[in-house]
Amino acid sequence: MPILFTLIIVYFANFLSKKFYFTCTDINLISRFKSLDKNDLLKLKLYLIPFSSIIFKKHLLVKEGKILFVSELLSIFTAFILSLSFINIYIQNTEVQLWEILLHFSFYFGVYILILYLAVYDIINFAVPVAVIKKGLFVIVLISLFITIADFFSYRTTSEYIFELINIGNLSSLIGAFFLVALTWSVVKLTSEEGLGEGDIDVNMIIGLSIGWPLVVPFLLSTLILGSIVALAFSYYLKKFRGVLIPFVPLILIGFTVALGFGQNINDIIFINY
Repeated sequence: MPILFTLIIVYFANFLSKKFYFTCTDINLISRFKSLDKNDLLKLKLYLIPFSSIIFKKHLLVKEGKILFVSELLSIFTAFILSLSFINIYIQNTEVQLWEILLHFSFYFGVYILILYLAVYDIINFAVPVAVIKKGLFVIVLISLFITIADFFSYRTTSEYIFELINIGNLSSLIGAFFLVALTWSVVKLTSEEGLGEGDIDVNMIIGLSIGWPLVVPFLLSTLILGSIVALAFSYYLKKFRGVLIPFVPLILIGFTVALGFGQNINDIIFINY
C-alpha cells in the first residue's frame, strides 16, 4: 500500500510539473516542438510518461528540453519525499480517524501543488507570480480561520480539538509565519534583492502558516543546506562563482516536503540536549 501511494503521488506530480511548465511558458504547446503537429499521440506521451523530456528529446528544442527536464526531476524528487513524509506522519498517528487523515492529506497536498507551480514558474522566469501567491495566501488564511473557529467551539463542548493533525489556525502557525517573514524580509533588505526577492517573502509566509513553529527550523536548515550545495555545484558547472542566479522556490519546495514529515525528527536530533 505505501508503495502504491508513493507511485501515485510521484506520477501525478510529474504530470502536473509538465502541465505547469506549458502553462507558465504561455506559448502554444505545438509551437514549442518541431514536429508535434504531425503526431497527436506524442502530445499524450509527453504528458503521461515520466521523464518524457528525455525520452522524446529529439522532438524538443534544446533550451526547452533542459528546463522541462529540471521541472520533471524536481517534481519526482519532491513528490517522493512528500509521500514518505505523509507515510511517516500517519504511522506515528495511528489513532486518528480516516477523515482527519483525508483532510490533512488534502490540505498539505494542495499546498505542495501550489509551491510546485511557483517553483516551475521560478525555474522558467526567475520570478514568482504575485497574483497566484496572493490567492494562495487568501485561501490558506480562510482555512486557518475556519479551523480556529471549529477548534474553539469543539474544545468548549468536548475539551478536544477537531483538527489536531493540521498545524494551522493556531499560535504555532502564526509564530512560524512571523519568523520566516521577518527573516526573509531582513535578507531581502540586506542584499538589496540580489539574493532573495519580495516574492520569496510571500512564499515563506505560506510555508510558515502551513507547518508552523518549530518545524520552520528544519525547513530552514534543509533549504539552506540544499541551496548551498546547488549553488556550489551550479557555479562549478558554469565556472563562475559571482553573479550566479539560482531560482530559490524549488529549494523552498524541497525544504517544505522534508520538514512536513521529518521536521520533528530533525528537531529531536538538534535539540537532543535541551
